[in-house]
Amino acid sequence: MSDAPPATAPPPPANFAFWNVNGLIPRLSTSTPLIKEFIQRHSPDIIFLSEVRMLAESPTSQATPSMRDRKAQEDKRAFDAAFSRTGPFANYKLQGLSLHPSKRYAGTLLAVKETCQQPLNVSYVIPGSSPKPQPSSSSPPPKTKSITSFFTPSTTSKKRPLPSSLHDPDGRVIFAEFTSFHILHAYVPNNGSHPTSWHRRKSWDTLIETFFTTVRSNSNLHPSSFSSPAKPVTARVYAGGSEEV
Repeated sequence: MSDAPPATAPPPPANFAFWNVNGLIPRLSTSTPLIKEFIQRHSPDIIFLSEVRMLAESPTSQATPSMRDRKAQEDKRAFDAAFSRTGPFANYKLQGLSLHPSKRYAGTLLAVKETCQQPLNVSYVIPGSSPKPQPSSSSPPPKTKSITSFFTPSTTSKKRPLPSSLHDPDGRVIFAEFTSFHILHAYVPNNGSHPTSWHRRKSWDTLIETFFTTVRSNSNLHPSSFSSPAKPVTARVYAGGSEEV
C-alpha cells in the first residue's frame, strides 16, 4: 500500500497578463528575451494576447497558394518555437487561438500555465451572438443561441448548453470557462473614421452590454456541474500550401 500523499487539484488561475502584441511573429523576432524576462518575473497564470496578426489555416488560405507560403511556413515555425521547451511560453498550454482566415489581421490567443487549472471550455464568440462562421475545415454548421438560452440549463441534460464553437470573423473573441469563474477576452474594434465602422462599434458595444447585463442577473453563471474537458483549439496557424500543419 502506497504512503504517497493524495494528489491535489491544481490551483485556479489568479494572476493575469493581457497584451496587445501588434503582431506576434515580429514581436518574437525582436523581443523574445524581454518576453521571457517578463514571464519569469511576474509568472502570470493566464496570458491573453490580442492582435496576433497570423493567418488561419482555412479553405481560403489553402485555395490561394502563392509566394506568401514561404512567409506562412516561417510564421508557423516561429509560433511552434515560442511554445517549445526553449521558447518564452515553454511552461504554458495553448488553450485558445482565433485567427482571421484570409489576412494577417486582428486575432487573439490564450495560454494557461501548465501547473494551473485548465479551462473547462473555450469558445470564440460572445455568448448570444451569431457571427458569420470563419471558413475553417473543422468548423461545424452555424448555430444560433440567445444569451438567455446560453445560461439556461437544458431540460434534457444535466449540463447546460455549450456556446457555439464558431469564431468571430476577425478572431476577436476568446471566452474561457473555469470551475469558479468565466473570463472574456476581446480585441475590440475601434470607432474608425467612417460611418460603417461607427455602426460596427455601436453594434459591438450593444452586444457586450447585453451580455454582461445577462451575466450579472443570471444565477446559472458558474458551471458547478460542468465537467467536460476543454475543446481542442479550432483555429490552426496556416503553414503554407506545401507544408502540413
